Amino acid sequence: MAISQEALLGSSPVSAKTTSLKRIAIASFALVGVIGLIAVLSPSTIRVASETLFSTRGPTASYTLTNVAKTPRSITGDLTLAPDTFGPFGNDVSKLRLEVSFNSNYRVRVRIFDPANERFEVPQYVVDTTAGAEDPLDHSLYDFSYTESPFSFTVKRKADGDVLFSTVGYPIFFSAQYVELSTSLPHQPNIYGLGERTREFRLDSNDKIYTIFAKDQMTPYDDGSGDSKQTYGSHPFYLDYRGSGNAHGVLLLNAHGMDISLRNDGLTYKTIGGVIDLFVFAGPEPDTVLKQYHKLIGLPSLPPYWSLGFHQCRWGYDTLEKLQTVVQKFKDNKLPLDTIWNDIDYFDDFKDFTTDPKRFPLDKFKSFLDSIHADGLHYVPILDAGIAKRDDSASYQLGLEQNIYLMNPSGEKPLLAKVWPGYAVYPDFFHPNTTAYWSGQLAGLYESGVEFDGLWLDMNEVSNFCNGECTDETNKLRSAAVVYPNGLDPENPPYVPGRARLNEKTALMAAKHYGVLEYDVHNLFGFMESQVSSTYIREKLKKRPMIISRSTFAGHGRNGGHWLGDNRATYTDMFWSIPGIFNFQMFGIPLVGADVCGFAQDTNAELCSRWMALGSFYPFYRNHNHNESIPQEPYALGDTVLTVSRKFLRLRYSLLPFWYTQFALVSSNGGSVVQPLFFEFPQDLQLAQFDRQFMVGHSLLVSPVLEEGATQLGIYLPAARWFDFYTGEEVGDSVHGELITVQTPIDHLPVHIRGGSVIPRHQIGASLSTAESRQMPLTLLVALDKDQRASGALFLDDGESLDTIDKDLYSFVNFVVADNTLTSVPLKVNYEPAVGQSLTSITVYGVNCPTAPTVQFNGRAVPAAFNSELNVLVVPVEPVAITTAFTLKWCDV
Repeated sequence: MAISQEALLGSSPVSAKTTSLKRIAIASFALVGVIGLIAVLSPSTIRVASETLFSTRGPTASYTLTNVAKTPRSITGDLTLAPDTFGPFGNDVSKLRLEVSFNSNYRVRVRIFDPANERFEVPQYVVDTTAGAEDPLDHSLYDFSYTESPFSFTVKRKADGDVLFSTVGYPIFFSAQYVELSTSLPHQPNIYGLGERTREFRLDSNDKIYTIFAKDQMTPYDDGSGDSKQTYGSHPFYLDYRGSGNAHGVLLLNAHGMDISLRNDGLTYKTIGGVIDLFVFAGPEPDTVLKQYHKLIGLPSLPPYWSLGFHQCRWGYDTLEKLQTVVQKFKDNKLPLDTIWNDIDYFDDFKDFTTDPKRFPLDKFKSFLDSIHADGLHYVPILDAGIAKRDDSASYQLGLEQNIYLMNPSGEKPLLAKVWPGYAVYPDFFHPNTTAYWSGQLAGLYESGVEFDGLWLDMNEVSNFCNGECTDETNKLRSAAVVYPNGLDPENPPYVPGRARLNEKTALMAAKHYGVLEYDVHNLFGFMESQVSSTYIREKLKKRPMIISRSTFAGHGRNGGHWLGDNRATYTDMFWSIPGIFNFQMFGIPLVGADVCGFAQDTNAELCSRWMALGSFYPFYRNHNHNESIPQEPYALGDTVLTVSRKFLRLRYSLLPFWYTQFALVSSNGGSVVQPLFFEFPQDLQLAQFDRQFMVGHSLLVSPVLEEGATQLGIYLPAARWFDFYTGEEVGDSVHGELITVQTPIDHLPVHIRGGSVIPRHQIGASLSTAESRQMPLTLLVALDKDQRASGALFLDDGESLDTIDKDLYSFVNFVVADNTLTSVPLKVNYEPAVGQSLTSITVYGVNCPTAPTVQFNGRAVPAAFNSELNVLVVPVEPVAITTAFTLKWCDV
């Protein structure tokens, strides 16, 4: 059964979206049914004289298109390099093949490749490029046109003529180790994405270079200088937001290292291998672009309910007693907690899949995990990518026997690296035996008594304390004595993204995976490890996976989530977490957050208080820090932090029904759980650079304090009806938008609810885990828009079983307000929540009645409290199952 989002959210402006809820089954090594629409071929062509395209100086590669064949769904042809034209590095491919596919009404694919020589392309099990290709070809949103000589192409949106991608005026370079593709852009474009990096959300386009190449480094600020400031993940997707309020997206599906040159009038992809495999998504709304992109790369999986609770971690929980103490102190201080984590401290001498026999004796470790599981809590341990090279390591010896390691360039023995245990080797997740090996190691850890509920995958860029390859004697880079054909050199390509050696702090690029070089698949290691780990949890433990990985690639959201890496305890780092979260919403990885209070350096009471408040509105909410920093658990920094943390932890847990519903919608349709303001208000063009406030769903506007010592905050409220979330006071200019100033004492985080919203939530109470909060009564918070309308939805399932949407093991309840009447419409009731989750009260903001309202619930008069100054109505009701139909009427009844 498919449930439309209009049905779930009603027809108010808050929820005017057009995608539908689809049932999904997440399967290993395959994308699931991704739905799309099909494009229409435009017969128009653009003819441009070659002399206007390229300068006579420098590289001027020019291809001519011949042997063109057209169908309603495609264009194909041959591209031939023109005489006396050439690229910047030689080894130009003289014969190329063009394939243009009109995948859907909103998506066009342009593929340019060497038909004579196979080059590495992103595998179908990573991104299924055929997804959506079966859709009917009826209402194309774009036109595609091309020029035969010199070859160029243009994609335009039909409705407004916006050029979405155009190579006119730019050469296409295609050589052995260098591929370049460019597009024109409007002046001073609004470009977002192209991660992973740490910086403001909108990319600086003033002649900047942004590198994509997975790298372990401590979140340096990327100013666009091109000096290798990128971090852990690889996402060659960008969103282009135009002055018209429309947006579109572009993906270059290529796993190789690359630079993206961004100028005030154009953008250039420069990659060191692979093919041109370009996808353009026509939008036109920003959130619609994301849904179109996510349907290609795979919709994110629905996380377990408990993963939305609070997580506590520290590098330094180096004994079982310390873990036990942390859990007990959370309980003693009445602080909600769902998951306790272990960093590398629990390992036996830093070896994966082991526990220290003295500090974490297995019998006591198992008893501890049994006890927290009995209390509804969870445990997540870390795993590093490197396997310790030790003769006494059973994991290492088994990998040798099964021949599953990344090999040195000669292929004679495993590549030698160095990480926390010392010398180490890396599993090759492209090897057909590695899935069984890795699953067996996870099973051994689990069955030894370490019954984990999720996994934390770290150091998987991969990280290496040597540059390239270690030697046992000197621990220095060792050059590979291997000769490659056609002058190819994986270690020294003619163009180097980021202007740093590719093997810096990672493996040799000439190292051998099963059938492919590290040079080709470096950016896929984290994805592959996450895929195998997720599969183990699904298939062996029969649980909904909870994977948090440092390195990611397009499509990772199908397997798990991400944390933003090794940040610092500064206000600047706290701010950078917001654009970081925006980016990963775009990348289809909604379960994302930063280390709350900062990982490195000592935090302080004010900073940690502000960050605990902000973190309560992260999708993934975890406090974690370095073993050389002061402890920063919510109870460790004094009464202020304790009080603020308790307040916002309780607020977080009260809003979990709303959060979980947002995740259910995104896992079914794509899109974002947390988003910048311009996603919701695309016609308000000044919001293009706003990245210090954010929306949760379509309803909540969060405005964190991001400056030390701030006692008041300027907040922009776009043109809509807004209410103070806590009091119901109406604020702002609903017609034009308004900048307001609010007071921000240390225990206050400004949150506003948008008129037109219905938010399901638990009563704020003393529950200390999601297991307890799921037994708490439910309430509805209604905020009326200017027409006295509102809508919202509630998704319910058991929070942990596999594929509940696909198997129809869920309930969906729609809430709609019109004509002073709130109506509950259960659209599916296949899951009955706990009796304790009955509806017990309804609060309505913005009531507009000529006199004090009288109230009826299901046709019977009920008492209610009305604040005539704030126009807030509070209606207690006799407990009623939230999955049953009901009506609440006020004013004239």
